[in-house]
Amino acid sequence: MKRMSLMFFFFMLLFSMVAFSFNASGANPSALNLKKAIYNADENTLILEGANIDQVEPLSVTIGSEILTLCLAGQFEACCEVTAQRAIMCGLDGTPINGGGTYSVTVQQGQGSPGIASIDVYIPPLPPPVCLPGDFVECYTGSPSEIGVGPCTKGIRSCLSGTWDTECSGEITPVAETCNEVDDDCDGEVDEDFDNDLDGYSTCAGDCDDDPVTGPAVYPGATEFCDGIDNDCDPLTADGSGEPWAYSGCDGPDADLCNENIWHCDGGVQICYDFTDDSVEVCNGYDDDCDGSTDEGVLSTFYHDGDSDGYGDPLETTTGCFAPPGYLENSGDCDDTEASINPEGTEICNGLDDDCDGHADNLIPPCGSVL
Repeated sequence: MKRMSLMFFFFMLLFSMVAFSFNASGANPSALNLKKAIYNADENTLILEGANIDQVEPLSVTIGSEILTLCLAGQFEACCEVTAQRAIMCGLDGTPINGGGTYSVTVQQGQGSPGIASIDVYIPPLPPPVCLPGDFVECYTGSPSEIGVGPCTKGIRSCLSGTWDTECSGEITPVAETCNEVDDDCDGEVDEDFDNDLDGYSTCAGDCDDDPVTGPAVYPGATEFCDGIDNDCDPLTADGSGEPWAYSGCDGPDADLCNENIWHCDGGVQICYDFTDDSVEVCNGYDDDCDGSTDEGVLSTFYHDGDSDGYGDPLETTTGCFAPPGYLENSGDCDDTEASINPEGTEICNGLDDDCDGHADNLIPPCGSVL
């Protein structure tokens, strides 16, 4: 009886020491009730469900040999959320547990402390990697229709830890249009937000008149009309230089019809600068006054001199600037077959008009009389 009383005393003393140990730590392990453990491999988290989970503080969990985050009750963070009925914890190194079987989940009051409670959890094996180190694929996070338009281009997505990286490295996607002669927003139009007159040229591309009313015909490379406006946005280009008549020949306000100068544009007005004198027709075989006729009004008449007596036959003529062979300017020969008969011939009694005065033998005394 005495021995039994002594054993009962030691048993009660030991029970009191154990109870004191738990109470001293601020935890009540007997109050903890684990009902379910779920491992989420996608998020690398362990979910504990039960009752009075928050009574264990600080809470530490071990899955097999994997130690999870140390959490405090009432702490709600990305990898640590503890309430009375639920605890969500994540791995320290961020790497999912490659399971493929049932593992023992041990709840501890701080890392390295003895387990308070345990429960089994099934952890499925990790899926095989979708890619291998060094693999890469083309990627583009914008609209496929933008690829190749303007600067927009594909990038590269690399393989990281068996999965494709979320970053598409090197891709160029649309940005807000700026005045830089580049299709920044990849819509097929360059600097369209800076072309108010819709002439295809922006102010940043050199359009010197972007007004919707006056600007559509004014842009770099436009035809330079004679209108006093810098149509091509180049002050070095002469006004009117694009007109079909520009620099072509013209005739000024003189009597001739010759294009002796060229058309110019002066102050938006077409003007012919011609400061030459009148071109007068002379006999030279050319149309000097540019009226379409050659040597009109200045040709000379020449007479054929068949007997070479210095006088030509008035009935046999030609015209020209110079006398052709056998022709001369003198006429009046009344017999171009006899060299002695001409206006300077000597009248003799022969029944002929030797001096071509229209009378034959007009001598005094009369021809044939006897003195």
